Amino acid sequence: MKRSLEETNDLGEEIAVKCYNKFDQLLSRGKPSSNEWTHLAAFVSVNDNNQIEILSIGTGTKCLGGDKQERGTEGCLLHDSHAEVIARRALMRLFYEEILNENNSILIKQDKNKFYLNKSLRLYLFVSYSPCGAAAYLSDPIKRPKLEHKNLNSIGEELYLKPGKGYATTSLSCTNKINRWIYQGLFLL
Repeated sequence: MKRSLEETNDLGEEIAVKCYNKFDQLLSRGKPSSNEWTHLAAFVSVNDNNQIEILSIGTGTKCLGGDKQERGTEGCLLHDSHAEVIARRALMRLFYEEILNENNSILIKQDKNKFYLNKSLRLYLFVSYSPCGAAAYLSDPIKRPKLEHKNLNSIGEELYLKPGKGYATTSLSCTNKINRWIYQGLFLL
């Protein structure tokens, strides 16, 4: 009996290798130099035959402070340039292109205006570092609390604001953004 990559715990390793290899193949323009670092994130699909395809990839660690967001830029600034957000934006672009071109290999049209992920695919998010926010804090693996749905629009114990100098940002931490995508949907803005 053939075991799936998930059953052998090799899936994460295979995804990581493919993501790093894809990053290495990209042009050097915009990549960090050897004495710099960045975060890498990618959305990948895995089909029923365990074939891994990188759908989108992004790098970055920054978001604009509140003072820069409030200036009259009329939508010309990208407020959040964390790797996870850039990878999601690229994934959304891929999905929109697929819908417009009616090339439905990832998204399947089921109703007049509704598209769903192809049932033969599983979608994964790869990140090279723990996402900022609650996921970055180590906890005792034996005492894992049950994950409960919370209001992700309120600030409380569940949400973390980034410490730092300067003006606070209005962007959620990456952990909170990922939680929002899980609970409310990847396609919400």
